[in-house]
Amino acid sequence: MDLFNYLKNALPILDVVHDFVQLRPAGHYWKGACPFHSETDASFTVSPDRQIFYCFGCHASGDVIAFIAKRENLSQIEAAKFIIERYSITVPPEILKGASKALQGEHADERNRYYHVCERFAHWCHQSLLRNASALEYVQQRNLTSEIIKQFSIGYFPGGLKPVQQLVNAMANEGILAKDLVAFGIIGEKKNYFYSPFEERILFPIKDQVGRVCAFGGRVFKPGDDRAKYYNSKESDWFIKGKVLYGLDTARKAMQETGHAFLVEGYMDCVMMAQHGFVNTVATLGTACTAEHLKLLSRFAHTLYVLYDGDNAGQNAILRMTELCWEVDLDLMVVLLPYKEDPASVLGKGGDLQALIARAQNIIHFFVATHVKDFRNKPLAAKLAAIHKIFEVIHKLKDPLKRDLLLQQTALAIDLPFQSVKDGLAFYARGLALRRGTERVNDLPMPDKTEEEAGSLDTSELEQKILYGILSNLQETQIFIEAELIPYFSSQVQAILTKVFYRGSNPEIVFSDASLQALLDDTEKMFVSKILMSFGTPVTPATFSQLKAFFCKYHWKRIARDFRDQIQQAQQAGNDERMQSLIRTFSQLKQGFADKGLL
Repeated sequence: MDLFNYLKNALPILDVVHDFVQLRPAGHYWKGACPFHSETDASFTVSPDRQIFYCFGCHASGDVIAFIAKRENLSQIEAAKFIIERYSITVPPEILKGASKALQGEHADERNRYYHVCERFAHWCHQSLLRNASALEYVQQRNLTSEIIKQFSIGYFPGGLKPVQQLVNAMANEGILAKDLVAFGIIGEKKNYFYSPFEERILFPIKDQVGRVCAFGGRVFKPGDDRAKYYNSKESDWFIKGKVLYGLDTARKAMQETGHAFLVEGYMDCVMMAQHGFVNTVATLGTACTAEHLKLLSRFAHTLYVLYDGDNAGQNAILRMTELCWEVDLDLMVVLLPYKEDPASVLGKGGDLQALIARAQNIIHFFVATHVKDFRNKPLAAKLAAIHKIFEVIHKLKDPLKRDLLLQQTALAIDLPFQSVKDGLAFYARGLALRRGTERVNDLPMPDKTEEEAGSLDTSELEQKILYGILSNLQETQIFIEAELIPYFSSQVQAILTKVFYRGSNPEIVFSDASLQALLDDTEKMFVSKILMSFGTPVTPATFSQLKAFFCKYHWKRIARDFRDQIQQAQQAGNDERMQSLIRTFSQLKQGFADKGLL
């Protein structure tokens, strides 16, 4: 047995994936949001029985080693070493011997040399801080304890040419060449001397999520230093600001234990939060929060509290994050800080940050409330701009209940009837689709479609949810589709619904998965499997009734038109019996739907 097969047998894939993705059981599989692409539905699946993963969205697949290799951007042998070290796996000598050459060889590549240089530089700067009275006094005046300084390896790079040469000499003693320091951006080189962009700065080593030092953030601290407040390492193949969060390596365990995380803007905010017990805190690196950041955090927590500075810039940063909410399975909450205060200053003054956290607002409600603030006193152009900004965010919500709740909040704030605001959203979404040239009907609000828009949905999300409700509740007699509605589904769904409920001339409900599978062809089986793997939330009879209500509202004009056309044809043909039969059927159908609240 080789090393790869040994590791796959020794470590269940579910245990590994659970460390990076929030999973929930779904039959024989486990499902969650894919860690490899942005999505709103959970399309990532893990099969414990087969020891593999598969994503229905981006089609990534493989075993536990392939997962780690793709997740951490590693080679196969690097992924194997990662697994051995992270999960403390003891590999038998005879297996390790055959792989030792490959495991040892990886230390010679540029990636690992980069991490090694960064780690040694961080250590050198930390020791420099402890030896420098003025730098140490500064961090102590910021109320940082010696324990937290050590935990985050906070350092200092002295100014002048001599300290730079001392660094070069110290690194040379460890086998690190000056050209490596230059290549990795730690020092620069001019004709006759070396210099460093980090000199006279307090240094914050930045680690990736597995604890490897991959970059540095340097902060000026001396009075009169008019350089940029912060200087970060330049981006490289191993450090991309939009994908790295400061403090994640130490915060991830607490995130998984508590289910929530805190996001702040600066290094000092993050360190101070951790020192005061908020160990599940991370910070962006002087850049706006990205979708990659949120997707990364969603692997460890389900709720994220955003604590940005209480000034206009901080609030604008929060508002920009709103549009990113839909791309991740993460509940974002806004903690409102006092004006021109940040977490470090609040904690440094002995403020009650926990009380502010307890009053956190959902980011969407914060977004709406911010845009309708002082609405009545705004000029007309500003009012329209604010409403359109709200529509721009709300129309992306797929949950009609959440959408209506936010529209109600908006209607109350701007003193307009709810229906007017709802019609305004539908008009906005329609115009947006026309401008983009997409005309995708399932992107528009479902209940208010015109007759012209009611074309074939072709397995739209609404159809898929209805079919999922039926397939996942085959023994629930209250969950069914009337025969009169089946012609308004796409052809593929029509065929499956007919086999489930109306085979031949006699209605028959299939009460087991096995009997249903026997009726389906290979294409239908594949489609049904995809549907069952695509949704995880249980569908109750009440929810199913609501889904049917949307479907009927969406198609009712087509239904009524079809009956009208058939009645006219019967009348023109002089077939009174056919005409009366159609009228009775239509009246019964309409009354039945009305009694059920579907119209």
